[in-house]
Amino acid sequence: HDEFVDYIQELFKDRTSIELEAILQEYSNHENPDDGYGNQKLVASAAGDAYLICPSRNYADGWSRLGLATYYYLFSHRTLSSPWSDWYGVRHTDEIEYVFGTLPHDTHSEEEISLSKRMMELFSNFARDGKPDSDCEWEMYTVANPKFMRLETGDWNLEYGPRARQCSFWNGYLPKLKEKFEEKRCGIEEVTIIV
Repeated sequence: HDEFVDYIQELFKDRTSIELEAILQEYSNHENPDDGYGNQKLVASAAGDAYLICPSRNYADGWSRLGLATYYYLFSHRTLSSPWSDWYGVRHTDEIEYVFGTLPHDTHSEEEISLSKRMMELFSNFARDGKPDSDCEWEMYTVANPKFMRLETGDWNLEYGPRARQCSFWNGYLPKLKEKFEEKRCGIEEVTIIV
């Protein structure tokens, strides 16, 4: 568990002490704090949420508020020939070789080749028409209806989120906590956090 705390503190060393406490509370494995494998996954989740998923949701929210057509996807297929440990999951940029059709055929399954072809079509349609026509219905992402398409082998699924609870923490709760903490440090006495 101490290693987990060390990793979180290093990842978020630019955060205030109260933010670090909140992050540790949010991501700690309270049921089994000494589960090394589980803690690795939690560190990866915290980093992914803080630096990739939740900022991209914040960005999509901004586009949506401006009234711009916004389509959100999450590539969630872990490439079968990935050299990375399973706990790492799907890495940021793993979809690039699928989008550009640069998968080496000798190391990828037929399902992965098919996924690549579908994604090339999807991205080409979006670049040409501004809408990702696909063989399934893809609703626009809005703040009120944050639907995203999960891109993976097999059927693609329209889902809510992604990681709605975690992004509420990073994009809503944590900034308010920091603001209230700084107000308290500046002499403002009452601290009430509304989420």
